[in-house]
Amino acid sequence: MLRIRIPESGLGADGADLLPWALIGKDGAVQRSGRALLADIAKSEQVELIVPASVVLLTSVKLPPVRGAKLRQMLPFAVEEQVLQDPEELHVAAGPRQPDGSTPVAVIEKAWLRAVIDTVKQAGLMPQRILVETLLPNFEPGSWTLAWNGLESFVRTGTYSGFALNAVNEAIPPLELAQSLKLAREQQNAPQPIVVRPVAGGTPGALPNTDVWADALGTSVVLEREWDFASAVIPNAGSIDLLQGDFAQNLGMKDLLPRLKPALTLAAMIALLQVSIAGYEWWRLSREKQALQAQMVQTVRGVFPDAKVDKDTVETVLQSRINYLRGASGEMTASDFLPLLQQLAPVVRSAPGTKIKSLAFLDGELRVDLILPSEANPDALKAQAPQPPVQLSVEAVNRSASGSEARIVLRVKRS
Repeated sequence: MLRIRIPESGLGADGADLLPWALIGKDGAVQRSGRALLADIAKSEQVELIVPASVVLLTSVKLPPVRGAKLRQMLPFAVEEQVLQDPEELHVAAGPRQPDGSTPVAVIEKAWLRAVIDTVKQAGLMPQRILVETLLPNFEPGSWTLAWNGLESFVRTGTYSGFALNAVNEAIPPLELAQSLKLAREQQNAPQPIVVRPVAGGTPGALPNTDVWADALGTSVVLEREWDFASAVIPNAGSIDLLQGDFAQNLGMKDLLPRLKPALTLAAMIALLQVSIAGYEWWRLSREKQALQAQMVQTVRGVFPDAKVDKDTVETVLQSRINYLRGASGEMTASDFLPLLQQLAPVVRSAPGTKIKSLAFLDGELRVDLILPSEANPDALKAQAPQPPVQLSVEAVNRSASGSEARIVLRVKRS
């Protein structure tokens, strides 16, 4: 995954600023990192943008239990009293509803965010999510974390809360920090301690005098190891993705393909597995069929040594020999003369006055020439269906003024 930090000034039309970036492996370890022009940053199908604390307002609002389009329409006006801008100019992204009924939100200018996204896309990168820098540093409940980066310093005060520092002085604590601490005390939610972490690769300048700060703020202030946005572990809980609402809807199919790639890869693997299983099953059944046919050929040759048989003719030869043996033993079959003659009787009776002109029996077929009375319809013979498996067909009809002659054939249907 490629993680890029966007500066407060944005990217401009051509993205001509040197941007901090990091290429992060699946294990969360930083594989490569540096500062480069947007066009020169290593490409990746998974892109994550980090926006600075100074361009985002983190707050919380009380919302009715609505979702989807209604929620998106309501969000900008829900923060109207906390901002000075026209709600129509703001993009508001919501986090998960909290147990107390409040909903954490991140507020950012639409124009600023849209310009960043458009510039990144023009560089051939497709952001999968955009996160707020304020919510990246780790913190322990009951404490605050101050990321010290000169004029771009900020404080994380909770799971979904924090703020940027407009002015910093290592000798005295920032005014915003002192005011927020005073409010926290009034709400009986004062931090202990405030953890200061210099930002790696930033411009922190001189570090805060923790003793002076602690005396001025009335709480402990401790200095800890550097914090690096590149190696930050970002769980789903505690982050707010800005790609919501209109910005999420603007993603086309081309943009969605990187997100869908894992699912599509899994689907392709499942399809390939199914095809492989089906192919193996077909191969196995084909081999079984060949083995059975070979076994039938050997069996028929063993029982009937004079038979000329192979895998293509074995069933026909076997059936003919069985019929011969049945006839030789006196057993009657449906294709014998008498059973077929028995099936002929209802056909003849169906048209009173019908006479049999001739009969011929050959190879299991009974051919009958009939003389029909003048009023009889030869086509009606087709409706006299005999009992299965015997079939009746009308092969020839000669009509005359005195009557009609018809040739019908009775045979046993071959399965």
